[in-house]
Formats: sequence, C-alpha cells, structure tokens
Amino acid sequence: MLIDVTAVYDAKVDDEMVRFGKQQNQSISAQEVARHTGTISHEVKCGIGKRVSRCYEL
Repeated sequence: MLIDVTAVYDAKVDDEMVRFGKQQNQSISAQEVARHTGTISHEVKCGIGKRVSRCYEL
C-alpha cells in the first residue's frame, strides 16, 4: 500500500498516520476509504503489510 503525502507540506519520516480508525476527535472507517478508492473494505484492510505497526483500543 502506498499513500501519497505530497500535499501534506509538513509531513516527515516517522510521522503518525491513521489510514482508518480514530485519532483525537476525527475518524475514518475502512468502508469510507473503500468508497474513496473504488473497492471493498476487506481489500483495504488486507492491503496493509506486516511491517505496519498496529494499535488496538478496547
């Protein structure tokens, strides 16, 4: 999976990025990401490799 951050002028290596989920008072679902990219939420989730760290909230 590749995410283009060229429009984020102050983005730098090791910045936190939320592909889907919650951060502070904002959230985006896998279903919403799928709608934007023309696919299904399962494919969005399966596109994340093992090297990406995961944070789970209960």
